[in-house]
Amino acid sequence: MQRNFRQQVDEHFVERRDLLSYCNRLALEFSESSIGSSCTNHVTREVLQWIRPPLSWLKANVDGTVYSSDNRASIDGVMRDSNGDCQFEFMLNLGCCSIMLAELWAIHDMFLHSWRLGFRRIEIETNNFEAVRILKGFSTALSGHSIVTSIKELLAFDWKVSVQHIYSQKFSDWCYSPC
Repeated sequence: MQRNFRQQVDEHFVERRDLLSYCNRLALEFSESSIGSSCTNHVTREVLQWIRPPLSWLKANVDGTVYSSDNRASIDGVMRDSNGDCQFEFMLNLGCCSIMLAELWAIHDMFLHSWRLGFRRIEIETNNFEAVRILKGFSTALSGHSIVTSIKELLAFDWKVSVQHIYSQKFSDWCYSPC
């Protein structure tokens, strides 16, 4: 097998498809090393994968994207049941906005579609930590903005919902598996 130029020049180059296993291996090596074991802080290693929601719950993963060349934004999301079966997915172009607004619109639209489809137990995961902080009341960024107000109104409906942060690699697990 012929190696590409980057592989020949950079001894630490990792193909994108091998990145997850590479990161897990590095984390394991660190936690087992004398450095990792001598740290005063507890070192944990989390396996990065999609975790099923509890029975009778649905898990939604949402994302907002802004293209740096022209600030065009899009959002997408997918909702799966506890068997991993797709129940709903969407994709939408927003026009121009910030990444924070795109993330919040993705969360908003997933909640709105979930309610309209009759789903009443929803876990929403996003890779935007600040969006989660805003919705849980730990950040005053965008307080009073119409999208934040609208999401908080949806959260007050008679249903069980949660919004959680997940790391980007975990997030990509659902992105590339077809619904």
